[in-house]
Amino acid sequence: MKIMDFLTKYWSQIGVVLFGIGFIIRLLLESRYKKIEINHSLFQQNRINTVNSFFSYYAKAELMWNQISVYEILSNNIKAKDIDSIIFPSLDDLNRTVLELKMYFNSKDHSYFQKLAEGFTFINGKLIKLYFNSSDDMNVIVKANEFTRYRDEILDKNKFVIDELCLRIRRAFKTKF
Repeated sequence: MKIMDFLTKYWSQIGVVLFGIGFIIRLLLESRYKKIEINHSLFQQNRINTVNSFFSYYAKAELMWNQISVYEILSNNIKAKDIDSIIFPSLDDLNRTVLELKMYFNSKDHSYFQKLAEGFTFINGKLIKLYFNSSDDMNVIVKANEFTRYRDEILDKNKFVIDELCLRIRRAFKTKF
């Protein structure tokens, strides 16, 4: 039997078989693309949640540094252990979130998050340095003023970093404002 005779005689069955094969291929491709879409959506949602957590912890840490009683600390009216219980929970939450963000951003974008967290670490370092400085030429008021100036300088730098970071985040999510 020739191919043409075979096609002519069984054209309807061949059509059904080809339709069935096409339908199965379509189902397989759709399920694959659906999985890819779900994974991408889940990744983006987790990324957004982590960025939101970072900014929330950043705001809490900034508020903590602005409200902390610098004069009481530098006057040694608050024990070092109590100071640590005030400062480190905020810094630990922020640093944990920065580490989590490493999964979602490339190293260049992630460095902006790190800079913001490092700014608070530097502020903490300055407070420790002044707290344990026992020289007679610096009284508590001078130490408090020096700390406040340093803190404000770091927070001002962080504002510029936040502006740049927000631009990078918008680009990463491809949103236009």
